[in-house]
Amino acid sequence: MLRRGAATVLAAGLALAGCGGSSGPKLLGTGRPASYRITYQTKTTGPIAFQVLTARRPFDVRSATFAAPPHPGDTPTGGTLTNFDHLFVVRADGPHTVSGRQPAVGTADQALAPVMPEAVDRKLAKALGVRTVAGRRCRDYRFLEPPAGPLKALGKSDNDVLCIDADGLVLREAYTFQGKVALVRTATSVEIDPAGIDAELDTSKAVAVADPSTPTATPTPDATSFIKPGPPAGFTAAPITTFRLPTPGGNGVELLYTSVVWPFTRGADLITVEAGDSPQLPWDANDPSRPVTVPLGKGASVVRSDGSELRFDLGQGRWVRVRGTVPFAALETYAKTLRVTG
Repeated sequence: MLRRGAATVLAAGLALAGCGGSSGPKLLGTGRPASYRITYQTKTTGPIAFQVLTARRPFDVRSATFAAPPHPGDTPTGGTLTNFDHLFVVRADGPHTVSGRQPAVGTADQALAPVMPEAVDRKLAKALGVRTVAGRRCRDYRFLEPPAGPLKALGKSDNDVLCIDADGLVLREAYTFQGKVALVRTATSVEIDPAGIDAELDTSKAVAVADPSTPTATPTPDATSFIKPGPPAGFTAAPITTFRLPTPGGNGVELLYTSVVWPFTRGADLITVEAGDSPQLPWDANDPSRPVTVPLGKGASVVRSDGSELRFDLGQGRWVRVRGTVPFAALETYAKTLRVTG
């Protein structure tokens, strides 16, 4: 349980999502829609394509592609789909299981708004002008490349410009690679809390894949670890999950690492604590970061496309990652409650 003072600070930090700084405080909002559907038109060097991004946060997300402007009930030509602990590919005959995954923000969804002030301050993003897309105002932000995982420092030529609205939704993307525009993705319609998304996100009939070399995620209510995190103030615990990442190309016996993940949800928001034991740390030490110190020890804070991340190397092969779709101040306040128990 959080002490009253810590809970108050955490609640205040959570309320600051997307505010302040040069990142456009009058445009970025504090809310994250619980569900949405966005239809995009995508122009590349090939034929024009269409994407429908459907999300029921924090876990269920489908990114489906179409060769023509999609209508309700149309069969996608491809895409990805995630739920609480699995990743799927979307095919004409339905979803196919690819692998287990850590409980995390759904693939193709993002949580950039809560960390944009930090990203701009760290020169991982630059705020630009305001435009209107699909009837909604959004602000352009320049990144080095399409954001996926840890954000990288800005460069001089290649760049990806995302237009993010007050709800934190990406309405337009223009990616320039080696001096040429490689992709322009523009929202043509945006629906908040849309009806009828259950069928799009349904994985009950997914075709199973039996491959011992793929990652697995198993709900483990009785999991033991060297930490025992409780839920942050206002959050509810989701099933504790054991995640196993096999060595690529192996037989599934040799593992890169095993970890225990504690997910905590609050509506659309998610905070996870992952504790692992492995000879090699499961992150790139070259990711842009800033130091942070909590009772667990000295660590690093990293800005991600899906929110904030704190990393702690505890030595002797033990490590902890704390992630959240919340600003760093809130995540750090929560991380200060974590202790090594054994």
